[in-house]
Amino acid sequence: KNKEIVIYKLRSMTNEKDENGELLPDEIRLKTWGKIIRKTNLDEIPQIINVLFNEMSLIGPRPLLKHEMEVMSIEEQEVRQSVMPGITGWEAVNEESAPTRRDKALLDLYYVNNWSLLIDIKIFFLTAYIVFFNRRPSDELRAPKIDEKEHSDDNINTPA
Repeated sequence: KNKEIVIYKLRSMTNEKDENGELLPDEIRLKTWGKIIRKTNLDEIPQIINVLFNEMSLIGPRPLLKHEMEVMSIEEQEVRQSVMPGITGWEAVNEESAPTRRDKALLDLYYVNNWSLLIDIKIFFLTAYIVFFNRRPSDELRAPKIDEKEHSDDNINTPA
């Protein structure tokens, strides 16, 4: 709801840096134990603490870092941030159909603008299917790099 929170997660990557102090690429920092944590979705379990502290919901748009919000207009950011973030959400269960950060943002906006108990029930069961049948997409698909074109206000369309 438009406030910063600390999100609890299990660390699945190291903080290894190069000689310039920049983080190494994800594929180098993601070790075997991290792959197991991600594959089994164990990295999300500590977010239950955020739910208990009433900072997050079980279902809603997943929380984003500030720079990840830049693919949306200010108005879209306000709409998206008007609801409590969730551990899982519409974007999370449809991420295979959203190859860019902008596409993922549009899925979040769809959820906020069309929320219903039926959508939450559908998200709950789709999440269970993804977790229990090991259907989590690759990390490249789950967290695509932000393209510079996505930052431009000229490329931001208001969803219908």
